[in-house]
Amino acid sequence: MNERPRPSRLIALYLCLGLTQTAHSIEEMHAHLYEFFAVVGKRVGVPVSAMSADLFAMLNLAIGGLFLFSLWGLAARKRWAVALATIAGAIETLNGILHLSGAAVFRRYVPGAVTAPFLILFGLLVLRAAFSQADAS
Repeated sequence: MNERPRPSRLIALYLCLGLTQTAHSIEEMHAHLYEFFAVVGKRVGVPVSAMSADLFAMLNLAIGGLFLFSLWGLAARKRWAVALATIAGAIETLNGILHLSGAAVFRRYVPGAVTAPFLILFGLLVLRAAFSQADAS
């Protein structure tokens, strides 16, 4: 019997992804990722300047707010929220991959590398749950 996936599974996984992103943001702030942008830009040959800590913090707060808002949408079974969760799952998976790639390229810790595997894990789980829910609709 093919049972329709419960939205609560997607909500729970998306909440885990949001909490992981929060931990990831804290790690990035603590390790000064906003200053590391210039180092990365120089390494890859793209002129990038460092970002201010305040701007970086505001961007990360906005991401957290978007996660909270879309959790409401998922609980209310809104299609846009499932689409947003799918996009977030893809972005956070890519975010985690890029942080780990940075650690491999620099052969050392880079800001965000500790929480990156959890972004990949929960990002992929959110994608799977979102696609399952969309297929069942």
